[in-house]
Amino acid sequence: MAALAAFVLLQVYLIGIARHETLFLDVSPHDTPSPRIFGPRKVGQTFSVRKNGLSRLDVLVGTYGRAVGADLRFELWEVKPAEVLAAETTIPASALKDNLFASAVFKPVRRSEGKTYKFAVSAPGAAGDDSVSLWMSSRDIYRGGETLFNDSPAGGDIVFRAYAKRPVIAELGRVTSKYPGILGSPLVFVLAAVLSEGILIYFFWRLLGGLFGGKGPHV
Repeated sequence: MAALAAFVLLQVYLIGIARHETLFLDVSPHDTPSPRIFGPRKVGQTFSVRKNGLSRLDVLVGTYGRAVGADLRFELWEVKPAEVLAAETTIPASALKDNLFASAVFKPVRRSEGKTYKFAVSAPGAAGDDSVSLWMSSRDIYRGGETLFNDSPAGGDIVFRAYAKRPVIAELGRVTSKYPGILGSPLVFVLAAVLSEGILIYFFWRLLGGLFGGKGPHV
């Protein structure tokens, strides 16, 4: 029973306390590359955040079929109500693959919900023949923001994905909201899941105990 109690507590921790990266915004598809990024050039996008814990953004990179030698510099700025640098990091050249997403991971922004941000990608160490582009749409496919080139609106939208670090239980509302009454409660959903898993493990343990002629398997 001690093992069962430990299992239940672990499940409560993993579901209700531990934070996991969850996708909350996916802007796509693409149909054109951005201007090439090198020297002082910056390509970016404004966007609205509807979750706390903003922690990662992925951008779709075009390397023109070449290996890249220069890292990308990534900056995240809070735009409204005031422009403040929220995070900065480096995307290493080794992570830049043609037509694949590259991730900028940073310390979670705890109170990001309801705010407007912009990200800016630059490559100060790159030259024109060693530069990359970000894939984007020439059309306005995302109404929550716009593409920026050197901090000026450029039309269209960058293709990107945004993630937030949140407990699993915080995301269960989207799953349970379609159910009526008590069944629509994330807490009830978690308790039912943990209880059912615990019951299954208990009977599995008893079954193994019967097979091994004792109260449980011997290691």
